Amino acid sequence: MALKDATKCTARAKHSQQRCCNPAVTGYNVCRMHGAGNKGTPNLGSIKHGRYSRLKTEQLRSLVAEFENDPDPMNLMGELAAARALFQDFTDRYVESTDALMLWSRSGETAKPTQILDIGTAYKMVSEIRRSRSF
Repeated sequence: MALKDATKCTARAKHSQQRCCNPAVTGYNVCRMHGAGNKGTPNLGSIKHGRYSRLKTEQLRSLVAEFENDPDPMNLMGELAAARALFQDFTDRYVESTDALMLWSRSGETAKPTQILDIGTAYKMVSEIRRSRSF
């Protein structure tokens, strides 16, 4: 079949409503630019199966297997205690580092910040420095 005899794509432009001038792909009403021949989501073949099939390290895979064989999986007291301990450790270290930084800033030996900068303020400072150097 010659190109001039091929069926035209039925897709239309949103604004002007003009039809696409490309030939439709055989078996479809639209051209390749408008979705003909799309067989679904690409790269699904790379996922083997299951929720945890993407675990990369052997150590993680062995831990998951160990947890799957837990005779009492609904007993989460150990996990809860570990999460509480990690949270307490984090908050203690945060308070200690914040207190130490504030003491250091009040020591008066050299010019130091009087407060901890948040990320927004730090970003603004870096942007201003970059602008001042771009002359």
